[in-house]
Amino acid sequence: MEELNFFQRLKTVLPANVALVMPDDKVSTYALIDRTDLGLVYGSTVALEMACRGKKVLLAARSQWLFCSAIEFIEDAKYLCGTAQRTRARTLSPAEAEQTAIAAYRFAYAYIFRWKSHSRWCTCPTFTVVS
Repeated sequence: MEELNFFQRLKTVLPANVALVMPDDKVSTYALIDRTDLGLVYGSTVALEMACRGKKVLLAARSQWLFCSAIEFIEDAKYLCGTAQRTRARTLSPAEAEQTAIAAYRFAYAYIFRWKSHSRWCTCPTFTVVS
């Protein structure tokens, strides 16, 4: 309960451009992603979903997304503020956003079909990338 109280207090003092989504909030994750320039994610699948949409993502905890080249891992909390400010200050060009999305989709493909598929009923589809 102490942690929940901490986040409820934190929510009241955050700047207007920061959204803290609580567990019971009625909000669309995808609507938030569309309004976001930079995501700070602890370990949720939203990290990969944001990267697949070409958004910049900072990962604050070790998770499976650590190995996705489209997501930047913050290894030490003391670097979080500086990294967030530096990353937020630099807007991705459309080409960079596309490259971020491509890298994230490639990771998602490998994660789902190569690493997680252990069922004989699930086969790895093949496809050709056209540039």
